[in-house]
Amino acid sequence: EARVDRSGGPLPSDGKSSRALRTLARDVGLLDVWWQVHESKREYTYRSLVHKSYSRLDTLLVTQAIVASTIEANIAPNTLSDHASVVLKFFPSPDLIRSNNWHLNNALLKDLHCLDMIRGEIEAFSINEGSVESTHTICDAFKSTLRGWLISFATAQKKKVCERLELSSLEKAHMVDPKNDDLLTKLLETKSKLQQLINSKTEFALFRARKRFFEWGDKAGKMLACRLHHQEMTSLIQVIKDPTGEKVFSPDEINNTFRDFYSKLYTSEVSPSEKELESFLSGTSLPTIPPGTQEMLAAPIRKEEILNYTMALATARGA
Repeated sequence: EARVDRSGGPLPSDGKSSRALRTLARDVGLLDVWWQVHESKREYTYRSLVHKSYSRLDTLLVTQAIVASTIEANIAPNTLSDHASVVLKFFPSPDLIRSNNWHLNNALLKDLHCLDMIRGEIEAFSINEGSVESTHTICDAFKSTLRGWLISFATAQKKKVCERLELSSLEKAHMVDPKNDDLLTKLLETKSKLQQLINSKTEFALFRARKRFFEWGDKAGKMLACRLHHQEMTSLIQVIKDPTGEKVFSPDEINNTFRDFYSKLYTSEVSPSEKELESFLSGTSLPTIPPGTQEMLAAPIRKEEILNYTMALATARGA
């Protein structure tokens, strides 16, 4: 809010910028974590010498889960830069911690040595065929074993790469003895191997980029997914205040707060007895449906009624 985030009053352009930032945060489901923690405080991150005012231009927009696990959020002193930094300290929820699941590096399937190794391991593992009744058990065991082989192979390849990177030491040695032909030969060989390594890494980076562009590219369901995500974010309740006035960010606590509120709202403050209820209702004339109308409502739907309704519906569509 420009009226809160600027000491000298809002500028004409602040309204448009604030609306754009609020719309962006609402669409993707983000919250200004510093403002959520320090709603009643006024601190700033930038001082304008031209307008002679302070403003809070720097902010951290985070998800609701991070806000719920925030320990503290502060604005650091303005020292080296003309902008002060916003410092956030939070304890990550287990839901935010990604599990480091192993994924196959598809580039290994282009390595001829790796393919030969896989073929050899398949032939060696085939002796287990028929050892158990279920074929699925052998398949699962082979997949686990193959994963270990591939991890071991990839680790060995990385070690070889580290051994190849002796270019710096060879260059320094050749600078000391530039007439040494053996050092020059080793230097050229190392440069050639390094170039091959760079080419393979570049090829793998291009492959990953194509894969990422394909995953994030336009697909038939992407527009619908984006629309549903936008609708979900706009209807998401990110923060409320409990009866004590404290802000609640956790979805479970928000649900519990709503449950307690409506449970208390629809709970009667008095507990009348059955005699008191009968005495109250006996003097009240409640509307009733006449017997003829009851029979008409309880009667089965006739074919003529369906036909008349269908004709009226078709006429209304044509109009």
